[in-house]
Amino acid sequence: MQINLRIGIWNANGLPNHTREIEIFMHSHHIDVFLISETHFTNKTYFKIKGYDVISCNHPDNKAHAGSAILVKSSLKYVLLDNYQKPQIQAAGIQIKCDNSNVSICSIYIPPKHKVTCEDFESFFKKLGPKFIVGGDYNAKHQWWGSRLANPKGKELYKCVMKNKYSVLSTGRPTYWPSDPRKIPDLLDYIVYGG
Repeated sequence: MQINLRIGIWNANGLPNHTREIEIFMHSHHIDVFLISETHFTNKTYFKIKGYDVISCNHPDNKAHAGSAILVKSSLKYVLLDNYQKPQIQAAGIQIKCDNSNVSICSIYIPPKHKVTCEDFESFFKKLGPKFIVGGDYNAKHQWWGSRLANPKGKELYKCVMKNKYSVLSTGRPTYWPSDPRKIPDLLDYIVYGG
């Protein structure tokens, strides 16, 4: 069985403020799976989009910051993956059958202040199986996927991607526009995939 999925990605920086905007975008673009980073959810957050299941992974301290979510069209058959919920990585995901094999699809948020090593990235990606798509805000910059410069987290992710022969899907254009005019826009949101 062959499945064509439309996957969208969004850095919400506080999701409940964008509910209507997201709903319009998803329905007008016929999105099947929507990956959202930096949701700012807590255990008391309520969020719903008609026709979609909401799977979220909050920051482990349950305060309104960080976190990720994945919205899945309710008609799509999938298996829920265990949340990857650590201070340095929050990821929510599903697994679907596509072309007779399982593919894991996750939304990820990596807060800027935490150190994440190549081994941390490998540990996370290996839990997803041989075929995966992980999109969101990595806060990991590297020129290889279009950032202006490379930061330590970006160098570690690059090392992991090269070592494991993963791929990166990026627009090559900024996805982050700082409110401070002295800072320069850069690329933080993209997809890493394997298999």
